[in-house]
Amino acid sequence: MITINKVVTNKKGQKGTITRIITKSTGYVEVTFENGTIGKEMAFNLTDENGVALKKAPKSEIAGMSRGEKKRYKDAKAIQAFNALSPLQQAINKLQWINNCVYGDRSSMSYKLSEEMFAAIELKAKEIGNDFIISVCHSVDKYMSCSDKQAYCLAKFAVDNEIEL
Repeated sequence: MITINKVVTNKKGQKGTITRIITKSTGYVEVTFENGTIGKEMAFNLTDENGVALKKAPKSEIAGMSRGEKKRYKDAKAIQAFNALSPLQQAINKLQWINNCVYGDRSSMSYKLSEEMFAAIELKAKEIGNDFIISVCHSVDKYMSCSDKQAYCLAKFAVDNEIEL
């Protein structure tokens, strides 16, 4: 792996440190040698203190996978990241799904799922008598958009009242 300030040796046996990464994709770096000269080198022509040749970047986890496998891998990573969030943050993310709906398309499945979540929150707010939460639900439904503040208020209410989203 290429890092700045790493001590390296080139093919001629000159020692130096990497001072700048010129192009990350090809591994082209600027090296300041011990004698004070500055040179441009390809990373694979350099070795570290242990004598191991540098590589431009470590191999990707998805290298060699088919398109379908890459999609499943990406989805699994997204689910894993979502499950690692706190219940409040999960609720906020779920409530903001409505922002991904096409404006005005109230027949889409994603809108229907969002509508069910907001309806559950609104129903509980009516039972308790919380007019603020009711008005936020109406606003989100009317404009098909949920800001960060609205999502936080609704998520906090849902988590506090144990509403399953």
